[in-house]
Amino acid sequence: MSVTIRDVARAAGVSTATAARALGGYGHASPTARRKVSESARRLGYRPNVVARALVSRATTTVGLVVGDIENPFFAAAARGLADVMDAHGYTVLLANADEDAGRERRAVDALRARQVDGMVVVPAPGAGTTTMPSTWRARSASTARRSRPASSSAFASRTV
Repeated sequence: MSVTIRDVARAAGVSTATAARALGGYGHASPTARRKVSESARRLGYRPNVVARALVSRATTTVGLVVGDIENPFFAAAARGLADVMDAHGYTVLLANADEDAGRERRAVDALRARQVDGMVVVPAPGAGTTTMPSTWRARSASTARRSRPASSSAFASRTV
């Protein structure tokens, strides 16, 4: 079982709230408490629960990328570029390969939505347009970015680059 913030708090001799503030870098925690919590976390091998953090903050710091064919050098270079830019801003990119298939693209988009990504870049499969995007996303005015293959619908705010 993984080490929890409660385990860290217990080992440091502080409350769970103090441990959370010390590890999260917010609110008040004395320098002594911060040091004890940091040492306990390091000794126990504590890793923040990003799922729990996302539930509280309502942000996952992840961006989804759905490409047509990851073996295509263009898509590989685009994925690398996006990953570099997102990393510089504290985000992680989750990559999905649609294999130029609208059905796979739809499943990839659904899987990324289920993971509550903060944004998504989708290169539509030929002929897919925005039909792979659920109407609930269109209603939420989700932004998409497209590269070289404009979608057939303008239901999303988008940029073709």
